Amino acid sequence: MSLHVAFLRGVGWPKPARGDDLKACLGAAGYDRVRPVMATGNVIFGPGRKRKRPEEGAISALIAEHFGYTLPAILRPADAVAKMVADDPFAGVDQKRLTRFVALLAADAPPVSAFGDPPRGAGYRLIDRRDRDLLFVIDREVVKTPDLMAKLERAFDKRLTTRNWSTMEKVAAALRALDETPRM
Repeated sequence: MSLHVAFLRGVGWPKPARGDDLKACLGAAGYDRVRPVMATGNVIFGPGRKRKRPEEGAISALIAEHFGYTLPAILRPADAVAKMVADDPFAGVDQKRLTRFVALLAADAPPVSAFGDPPRGAGYRLIDRRDRDLLFVIDREVVKTPDLMAKLERAFDKRLTTRNWSTMEKVAAALRALDETPRM
């Protein structure tokens, strides 16, 4: 069993999830190679002494018990995150004007097809649909990121989380660094 990445929904001022606390939470539950990435609720972890694949509900419950509030976890296998970034789906995108953005759907969310192609002039473009992920570019002069997020939350009953592409690149870089770190 390989590494996984938990992308937590709702991390912020009213519901912080400091890296040291996430590391302590997952480590105490028996997971290993726990590495928080940034302060926005991204955490890499290995199976440790666990014998089965982690489940979103179980990780979410573990985190809620530790922190005292709900931070739903959206899980992805580390190799899927690394492949998504390595595929470079946003090659050639004008980053000065456009925001690169990923919506990660929970296992129990409606399928990616629940979100149709945007109408012409919507201010955002769907670049790719991948299994449980949607990749967008947003024209900040036409639409604001929170407006698109609201549409996504309606389509998927709030069973998703979002990340900008630079966060995904940082998670992939942390995964590469972990691959290069000898295991104890």
